[in-house]
Amino acid sequence: MPAAAAENVNVSKFNEQKKVQDQKTPSDEEVWTAIRYLDIEIDEKSTTRNALIALTAALLIICVTVLELRLRGL
Repeated sequence: MPAAAAENVNVSKFNEQKKVQDQKTPSDEEVWTAIRYLDIEIDEKSTTRNALIALTAALLIICVTVLELRLRGL
């Protein structure tokens, strides 16, 4: 068997294996759906509350930093 034919067979086997593996791999949407289903503690209110706390903390840090710089005359 010539080298090109052997390479062609190897490539086709690789492509076939990749197709089978891709069919077994769940999509991102499927994974996140499963996570939401399994993790009962995740809900919209707690997620929103956590985001607001983080945003408030970031704004507070920025305001304190600006105040410190102005008090020092910079």
